[in-house]
Amino acid sequence: MSNSGKDNQSLQENILSTLLDTIPDLFYAKDLDMRYTHVSNAMVNFYDLTREDFIGKTNDEIWHGGEISEHFDEINHKVVDEKQMVVREEYIANSYGEVRSFNTTRMPIWVNGEISGVVGIGSDVTEYKDREKAIANSFEYAKLLSESLVRITRSPAITIGDLETVAMLIAQEGCTALNVRSAGVWRLAPSGTALRCISYYHSGTGKHSVAEDYDMESNPKYTSRLKTQRLIVVNNVNAYEYEVDDPYNVGLCAYLEAPIYAGGKLYGVISIEQNRSDDYPDGREWTLEEQSYASSLADMMALAVASFEKRVAYEKIAIAANSKEEILADVKVRAGSILIVDDDPQTIAVLTKTFENKHRVYAVTSGIDAIEVAKEIMPDIILLDVIMPDMNGYEVIIALKTSSKTSDIPIIIITGHCDADVEVKSLQLGAIDFIPKPFNLDLVKLRVENQLKIINYIRTIEADKSGETPQAEE
Repeated sequence: MSNSGKDNQSLQENILSTLLDTIPDLFYAKDLDMRYTHVSNAMVNFYDLTREDFIGKTNDEIWHGGEISEHFDEINHKVVDEKQMVVREEYIANSYGEVRSFNTTRMPIWVNGEISGVVGIGSDVTEYKDREKAIANSFEYAKLLSESLVRITRSPAITIGDLETVAMLIAQEGCTALNVRSAGVWRLAPSGTALRCISYYHSGTGKHSVAEDYDMESNPKYTSRLKTQRLIVVNNVNAYEYEVDDPYNVGLCAYLEAPIYAGGKLYGVISIEQNRSDDYPDGREWTLEEQSYASSLADMMALAVASFEKRVAYEKIAIAANSKEEILADVKVRAGSILIVDDDPQTIAVLTKTFENKHRVYAVTSGIDAIEVAKEIMPDIILLDVIMPDMNGYEVIIALKTSSKTSDIPIIIITGHCDADVEVKSLQLGAIDFIPKPFNLDLVKLRVENQLKIINYIRTIEADKSGETPQAEE
């Protein structure tokens, strides 16, 4: 070759190298011995090597064998052997171990009708793939949250105003859909200075429970926000500076609070909490979709509250429930009288129908009425719910058991909270039995009848001792 030809070839190679060094893609060329003849600056920087580390060497010589060499050589030999282009999507690790996504193309180099080597180009599409994945995940997440709301909406408990069932459904759906530590539904206590838990669901245990009252006066800043903001969004909480004395917030990294407004008044709050974890070691930021979802949960609970209040106001608890005045007006009580205390008219109706043919059945829908009525009519047994609008079942048990007049009345708890802690606490306070909802009517009937038989037996013995004739219902 003449000096002029060599100069032209050198010029062309310099121009090619200059062009290759300007492109952001990984580029290389190899001869048939699989030794590098050209590499771009992007490839040199990606592997944190120099051009001299590549030129004239094979993959084995650069990386001393291993999976990287085998992987790349396998594809390059395929291009030469099959004389065709190979296009793939590959995950390639750089010198720092960071794995990136590449669209790669390898093709044979043809010179005078013969293959003289292989050229390869890799375009980094990691950011594009991440955006594509994020969009897909966002769509799927929004769909998941939407499906969760649909399941809640379809619950008949909202229509009939079964507050306990709706609260349990909302807490569990919210916790599961948002993949958080816990979710709870709270309502204002009658005093207006505390939040009373209706249902608290913890993802770690997979169980519902009833948490202790939250004293709003202990945190006036939170109380003010609760009463003035439509949504309380707190991201990246420093758990060591935030209410460190609060046992509910140990390890907390973010929380989301959606106040529940019913009839224009603050009824309570949906509380969603996330702890630090492997997924969120440094904190968490709530997305707009998640904030909207929490607001929707509050709206669902508000609908249930409205249904409950409408039922009380317009139907006057017509479904098998006696008003307090009606009960107190008829105090002729026989052995075998039953007082049902539940804010759910459907439960009252079912239990009343079960026992009314054989026993005298009374029903009230609040804890306050239950205490007053029990003292007046002295029922032989009380069937008591745990979650009610004014007083919870625990408070009713305490009030009845600390009164000398009502302390001996047997109490059976019937509630949708089937958590072992609820059962233990009920029995510790003085309940004689615990029946979870949904209940088996035959089981309820058997347990109630057994208790009434015990009562009649005790009365018979006491009457024999005193010489009196017991009043017992056959």
